[in-house]
Amino acid sequence: MSSVVSKTVLRLEAEDIRALKDGINFKKNQEDGKCYIIYKGKDKIRACVNQCKHQGGLFIKDIEDMDGRTVRCTKHYWKLNVATMEYVNPPDSFMQDELDTDGSLELVELNPPDPWTAEPREAQELHAGEIMLTYITHACMELKGGNKRMMFDPWLIGPAFARGWWLLHEPPSDAMDRLSQADLIYISHMHSDHLSYPTLQRLSKQRPDIPIYVGDTSRPVFWYLEKSRVNLTNINVVPFGVWQNVNEHLRFMILMDGVHPEMDTCLIQNTHKTKNRGRSGSPGCHGGTGSSGAMADQTVQEATAEQGTQKAMAGQPSLPWPRHSARPLRTDPYPYHTPPPKKILGGEYHL
Repeated sequence: MSSVVSKTVLRLEAEDIRALKDGINFKKNQEDGKCYIIYKGKDKIRACVNQCKHQGGLFIKDIEDMDGRTVRCTKHYWKLNVATMEYVNPPDSFMQDELDTDGSLELVELNPPDPWTAEPREAQELHAGEIMLTYITHACMELKGGNKRMMFDPWLIGPAFARGWWLLHEPPSDAMDRLSQADLIYISHMHSDHLSYPTLQRLSKQRPDIPIYVGDTSRPVFWYLEKSRVNLTNINVVPFGVWQNVNEHLRFMILMDGVHPEMDTCLIQNTHKTKNRGRSGSPGCHGGTGSSGAMADQTVQEATAEQGTQKAMAGQPSLPWPRHSARPLRTDPYPYHTPPPKKILGGEYHL
């Protein structure tokens, strides 16, 4: 089974490039309507997708820009210097992902569009309780399929986003034990409400070799791992659109996000039982904020039964818990002294 590959989405021939004006140019693919930014300098041309890394807003010309190098996001006024591909507001934050300008502009997209249809398995009847989802807090959920347990985006302790976000729902008292005893962990992307280094630091002291799976995004999920000094020894970066077999019954696939393919991912889980397998009776996946995950921010894990085959897919809001499970404290004049929120424990959702 082959992984997801890139494809050319916009092509500029030499004549088109010569016709570009110096500085910032906005170009649209007439076939699909997607927009791109091209910066023409004295000796180099740079290009990127017209999409802000913060929350996917479109860039326009910045009226405060005197040098013809900066564009401004229409959502939250983030600013990008297209000449350097650095975000200048906020400073020292992100680098914009460039497109290849060697005769064409390329953007990585999901191709084939439905890789989960590869290697189909015969659908079989499932009994009640064989697939169990347990909401832990925020984007963290536990998925139990048969005798295997998976945990997703564990933010269990500490704040996120430079103390700007705190957990609204207090995790169950045994949440860290559940995490350390899981068969594997999936982390959708590198935002700190999904990739929580305080949580992982405590996990590494209990079980440093726990298998952790992330997608092969162009902006690595664990880009800060070395500086964090968190000792995790079994991180697996897997290609998009390829089934990963946990055992003969359980497999999962990581997919790139449609809004932020350079940094965000989602997951499909597939459970298949043998005809003679008994019913699983012990009780036990992703909810998020950001844009993926696992579509981050305002996302939950969806589990659907389809002809006896269970698929749990991160990224489709459907289960009955709050969409906004973390609260930004930017409007509070004293955010660091805000009392902890009311205790709300996670709950189980059984199929």
